[in-house]
Amino acid sequence: MRKIRILYTIPNFDTAGSGIALMKMCTRLDRNLFEPMIVCLHDRGAYFEEVRRSGIPVHIYPYLSDLKPRWRLFFNIIRISRFFRSLSPDIIFSYHYAPNFSEVLAARLAGCKFGYVKKNMGWEGPSRNQWKIRTWFSDAITVQNTDMMRSFFPGNKKARLISIGVDQQEFHPRLPDSSLRNELGIELEERIILCVANLIPKKGIDFLIRGFASSASFKQSRLIIVGNNQTMLWKETQELMWQLSTGDRVMFIGKRPDIPRFLSIADLFILASTGDEGAPIAIQEAMSIGVPVITTQTPGNRDQLDTLPDQLIPPSDAEAIAGAIDRMLSLDQEKRHTIISKQWDIIDKRYSLKEEVRQHEALYKSLVNFEEL
Repeated sequence: MRKIRILYTIPNFDTAGSGIALMKMCTRLDRNLFEPMIVCLHDRGAYFEEVRRSGIPVHIYPYLSDLKPRWRLFFNIIRISRFFRSLSPDIIFSYHYAPNFSEVLAARLAGCKFGYVKKNMGWEGPSRNQWKIRTWFSDAITVQNTDMMRSFFPGNKKARLISIGVDQQEFHPRLPDSSLRNELGIELEERIILCVANLIPKKGIDFLIRGFASSASFKQSRLIIVGNNQTMLWKETQELMWQLSTGDRVMFIGKRPDIPRFLSIADLFILASTGDEGAPIAIQEAMSIGVPVITTQTPGNRDQLDTLPDQLIPPSDAEAIAGAIDRMLSLDQEKRHTIISKQWDIIDKRYSLKEEVRQHEALYKSLVNFEEL
């Protein structure tokens, strides 16, 4: 019996978020049944070396085309289809976040099955028709939250809900990293509230800071924000912290690769998104490592805590954030452990990397009539 050859397409490994999710999933496929390959547009980015070391064949090729002018698109689709055909994949599966439909047309011309992952809540506006074309010619779509399924693919039998999964071997309960507390200059008696998010508008960092500053726990706690803060919002965020006199109670750490260390010392994790999300892996990582989570009632976030409604708060509401902080930090040990246990149960049943891989394998088998190979 020959293996199912799957070609994953992804623009780059620069931003790493989607790239890491792809690599964690495809490196765990059953290699007795599946033969993964990857194509991307360039080899820049520190994470690309991790991709090379994985042993999965990686090809650098301009596999996407501008959609206009149409005559150039036509010839580029032919060119791309020839490249796809040279690799002889059974399935081409796209991790491209945008609705560019050139690769699906090239895949169909090459005689390959095609699927894509819908990673964000973008659909309306000028790109709507592009999403429809991409979906029409696809054989499968994996959808990352229930709001996407209801809004974009109602009744569409090609679409199935397969959320990104957390690596429980990396994110598991561990002893607090005392050396990190020392590195950050945080006293042992101080409570730690953690947020892992880049400083962009939809992450609601301004509401998080306002809520933290007005909480009764403010003087006994630190708010640590891990993520890229070198953005257009940094100056106004600094001004906000000055206005609220947060001092060193709010700490921006920047991007860090050692997220499990930060989670190990956290008493509470908060993601205060004001806008739609796909399926934030940061929430799952916190739940998996054993940190109580508070997040907002927004698409992408609410799925992960739908069975724990007390841990969901309204978006863009600093007062609700302050109340949630005080309530969660005042929990006794028994109630805290009950929440952690329920969160672990959600991860095990719905958001583990093992479950994500299992569902992808089942999808690939169904696309190629595996029993007939």
